[in-house]
Amino acid sequence: FGSLELNSSPITFSGKQEDTNLPFTFPNTSFTTLQSGFSLSGKKLDIEISTEGDIELDLKGGIDLDLKRLEKSKNNMVLTARMKEKYETGLGFLKGFLVNYKDKTGKLSVSITGTFQRPIFKKINQ
Repeated sequence: FGSLELNSSPITFSGKQEDTNLPFTFPNTSFTTLQSGFSLSGKKLDIEISTEGDIELDLKGGIDLDLKRLEKSKNNMVLTARMKEKYETGLGFLKGFLVNYKDKTGKLSVSITGTFQRPIFKKINQ
């Protein structure tokens, strides 16, 4: 049906609790580059996002959309990321949740499956 590309540089997202509506504060997140591409074909949404900055991130894959019940849409993506040490230290207690998803070099690699409502994150051993 179509595709969309969004690119930005530089950009910073606030981590303040009043800005995020999350029950905790985390560090502001700055990206020197942010590139994203989305493509929709039928009920399949393909996603490709990459960043550089506080978090070097690659998210690739797709979502099989359930247009009647979006929360039932199925994820099929791979996320790899590496955070700058100063940024990761600023995550506080959240840092503890990431440890199980990292390899020996500190790179986070996970597959994201399941549904929007109940995503499943599984470490990828490399």
